Amino acid sequence: MQSTLVLIKPDGVERNLIGEVISRFEKKGLKITAMKMLKMTLELAKEHYAEHVGKPFYDDLISYITSGPVVALVVEGREAVGVVRKLVGATDPVDAAPGTIRGDLSMDEPANTVHASDSVDAAKREIKRFFPGYWNKKRVNIESLQRKIEKLEKENVLLKKRAEWYNSQSQQMEGLIEQYNQLVKKEFDNIENVIEKMGTREVIDPTTRVYSRDHMLKYINFFHAKAFQENIEYSLIFVDIDDFEKATSGLNREQSDIILRELGKILKETVRVPLDTVSRLGANEFLILLTEISKKDSISVAKRINENCAAKKFTSNGKTVQLTCTTSVIHFPEDEAELSKLLENGEKLLEIGKKDGKNKVMFVK
Repeated sequence: MQSTLVLIKPDGVERNLIGEVISRFEKKGLKITAMKMLKMTLELAKEHYAEHVGKPFYDDLISYITSGPVVALVVEGREAVGVVRKLVGATDPVDAAPGTIRGDLSMDEPANTVHASDSVDAAKREIKRFFPGYWNKKRVNIESLQRKIEKLEKENVLLKKRAEWYNSQSQQMEGLIEQYNQLVKKEFDNIENVIEKMGTREVIDPTTRVYSRDHMLKYINFFHAKAFQENIEYSLIFVDIDDFEKATSGLNREQSDIILRELGKILKETVRVPLDTVSRLGANEFLILLTEISKKDSISVAKRINENCAAKKFTSNGKTVQLTCTTSVIHFPEDEAELSKLLENGEKLLEIGKKDGKNKVMFVK
């Protein structure tokens, strides 16, 4: 796209031809991007017509252009400089072809109605002369547009990846939707009733009375598909009880299970049941799904879990047991888009945290 300067001269303004001139450009498909009316000072006129100094018509030209108001326009379009010159016509209205602005609307010089830049370089100089901030503003607009384009391109890439994943998982997701749709709706109304109807042996871990590993993994698989489709943020928090067997040495199985059940209760009290879901992932390991939450807030929840775990003193068979937890946080979609990698990375972070001194909150920085 090119930009060029047009001046509607004092005779054009006096004869009320402003609208006529502008309409000629707009009918051609050109765009008016800046416009103002002004009275040219002697200094501005001399600067504008400096190339004509010493020519016989110079004094008349300066006298005429400062005799009344002019309208300055920036006209933009494909090959705008050349197109505008053709629309304007020859400098002498007598020689200008019918259909051009000067050919139709003028008879004399220098009162030939309009001035138009005669080259791209001249257009740049003249636009800067009459609209000092135009090019800076145009550059800012272009840079802003480029940033928007880059953002849209990145979003488009992400959408394509999501679409590809969605298509590859569609059959599995349809089966899960059919299996769990009824369950999910009821869980948000009355989760305890749903658990009773499904049977605690299949859904609930009997020791800790939180969700079982199998149920949790199936539910996460379904929820991940929903989150991918509807652009829902969520986090997984992995919780491992540090040195549980060592801390509970001397207790029997039933007494250790009571402590695990208390830990499950602490986890449920820390999160937003029923929005969030707590499960037992392994012997001393838990997995929590936090829905519709930012990564920052998820890390805060993990820190509260560690604090609540360390603050609790468990008493069983006359023995006081104090425990700590190591937690890891993986966030969708900020950390990873695929569920298998979310689970894998969460376990890896947990292992790193336990080797690094335990009682840690681990997350991708």
